[in-house]
Amino acid sequence: MKLIKPNEKLKEQFFEYINEVKKDEEINRIGNAYKENEKFNDMLDRVRNREKGKDLLKNDVEATIYWIVDDNETEIMGSMDLRHKLNQSYFVHLGHISYYVRKRKRGKRNCIMGIRRSNKNI
Repeated sequence: MKLIKPNEKLKEQFFEYINEVKKDEEINRIGNAYKENEKFNDMLDRVRNREKGKDLLKNDVEATIYWIVDDNETEIMGSMDLRHKLNQSYFVHLGHISYYVRKRKRGKRNCIMGIRRSNKNI
């Protein structure tokens, strides 16, 4: 299991991931890794800008978004947001880390491993 930044190489796997999340009716839980009707390259630009604190929405904060992928980088198992700083809303409600793991990948320590790996990226 690895944490990697969103990239063009896994475009097809990203849409497979999103379609599965929608099918499982959990799209509202996926966080900033997805925006409805957003083109893939626009998503890449948005997450790169968010990491730099550029073009943030009013109450948003800088964050790095990662995909949780298998060791071969052939499947996206989930996504993780690592917020660099917290405003009052994020401090009270969400914290520094948010994550989503596909339903069929849960119970396999993917989240725990992702959080452990994220600590190395901070």
